[in-house]
Amino acid sequence: MPYHEFSKLSSGAYVSDKTPQTIKRALFTVWFSKFGVPKRKILDLGGEFTNETWYEMLDLLNIKDKTAAAYSPFSNGTVE
Repeated sequence: MPYHEFSKLSSGAYVSDKTPQTIKRALFTVWFSKFGVPKRKILDLGGEFTNETWYEMLDLLNIKDKTAAAYSPFSNGTVE
């Protein structure tokens, strides 16, 4: 679920599976199309975020990524 730290805005989408292609499509249609491409993203270590196609997209869009410990209230507590 994308979450904007400053405005506390979040947005979600129903997806049929967690493949990297499905997640990227959901990000483009739900988040990037409304709010633009972020400068950085904080992600957990899910398989849909740690693969070659995901890193190619981040490089192409010039997005810096940072990984957070899963279920950690210190790094992504608002979302968890």
